[in-house]
Amino acid sequence: AKNKIKNYTYDYIILQEQTATLCKSSTYSIGVNNIVNEVRKNNPNIKVFIRAVWTSKNNDYTSSSGASCSYKTARTNTESIANQIGATVIYDGKAMYASK
Repeated sequence: AKNKIKNYTYDYIILQEQTATLCKSSTYSIGVNNIVNEVRKNNPNIKVFIRAVWTSKNNDYTSSSGASCSYKTARTNTESIANQIGATVIYDGKAMYASK
């Protein structure tokens, strides 16, 4: 996958992370920055989007491994890294709420 990232020209990139990783802002930030920096080497004008796919109305999340955090924490971390790298957040979860 890394060679494809390096060798292709892209107009857009959409990133999506597991919620458990979003709960650890430093881990999430490092991963997103690594990918975006690699893609921007050959695509300096690329538009970056980060998907926020949480659809549960519950206030907290527990992963299969038992790690937990609030959806607010996951959302805040996503919005923070998006601001740092100039990305747009796609709020899939809002569309799910609107459809009910």
